[in-house]
Amino acid sequence: MDDRLIRFCAVSSKQGLIVEGMGRGNIPSRMLSGVKYALSKNIPVVLVSRYLMRKLFYDYGYESAGKELTQKGVILGDNLNPHKARIKLIVALVYTIKAVTKWI
Repeated sequence: MDDRLIRFCAVSSKQGLIVEGMGRGNIPSRMLSGVKYALSKNIPVVLVSRYLMRKLFYDYGYESAGKELTQKGVILGDNLNPHKARIKLIVALVYTIKAVTKWI
């Protein structure tokens, strides 16, 4: 998977994005430029995991891992599954990105 879908969503005036990472919250490096693009457009990007235990592990330090993504502005969905994260994001979008980060 590359960044085309994320860029399309950012260009299509989407108000927020849920990115379902692999394992403990990592994304393929080819998706990173799309995530950066969405963030540059002030679109909140929430990272959740497909991992059954759901708890994200953000200590990995490579570029498309949780730690680096949060430093770029990605919001960790922590132990939320993608569906719950989407619902919380929809409600939170009434507020500012800072409020979204606190609430999720």
